[in-house]
Amino acid sequence: MKRQFVIHNRSAFRDEEIIPLLNFSWDCAWEAAPTGHTQINQHPRYSRSQPRYGVFLTAEELDFQQRQNCIWHVHLIKSIHMRAGMAYVGSGRVRIRLGDPKKISVTWPRNETYGKFKDMPEFQIRSWREMIIRIAAHEFAHLTGHDGVKAGEEKAELTAWDAVEKYRQMQAEIDGEIDRRCACVDKKRECADARERAKFEEKNSTQFKLDKLAKAEAIWTRKLRLASTKLSKIRRSRSCILAAQRRRQAVASDPCPPPPAVDAAPVEQNMPAEVCPESVL
Repeated sequence: MKRQFVIHNRSAFRDEEIIPLLNFSWDCAWEAAPTGHTQINQHPRYSRSQPRYGVFLTAEELDFQQRQNCIWHVHLIKSIHMRAGMAYVGSGRVRIRLGDPKKISVTWPRNETYGKFKDMPEFQIRSWREMIIRIAAHEFAHLTGHDGVKAGEEKAELTAWDAVEKYRQMQAEIDGEIDRRCACVDKKRECADARERAKFEEKNSTQFKLDKLAKAEAIWTRKLRLASTKLSKIRRSRSCILAAQRRRQAVASDPCPPPPAVDAAPVEQNMPAEVCPESVL
């Protein structure tokens, strides 16, 4: 079982590039975590009994209930400034602000230091990826136990620079993984775009339009036959109703209606007396 980090990426960087860098930063921060810190040993969120490795997932990969149950969240936000970070230790959230490389002109390498205190060490940053690792490792160090106003910031800053140095040693491996992820996603997108283009071209072809018209013609021909049959039944019913009405009107307008038919009874006076003795009496 691994810890799940939900990434809410609204920065200018792709998920395929961010996830390996965050995973590497978390491993470096966990390795530098203080082993005897009371917050790690007592707090259930940061207990040493939990596994050290983290799984970084995007918010789109989890449903609403899974996102609610997960207590680790990393928010990456596009900013007009170059970089900024904040760790919310009580809620297990990290917010990282990153500038857009297309809008912010940066000359590499450049020197970076923690601006809140003047006597912090100064180091050199050579790329945007090193900048992301530096910010993420610094904030993850606060989650793993480096607290305190100045002492905690100094330890977190040293952890961040150790992560940057380790990244430089493993840069080929990490960048290769990022390139493989990006290439895989780009290939899937190209295949999806090719399928969409094929569907679009098929829908706009002459044969497709003719087939669609033929299907519509067959459907409406069947509906026409059904409608013709229904109209014939309606006309026959109307003819029967009108004929019955004319018969009733003819009977009502006749002044001398024919007498009703009566069954002929046998005439008793014409019967012989010996046959019918009751007639004599």
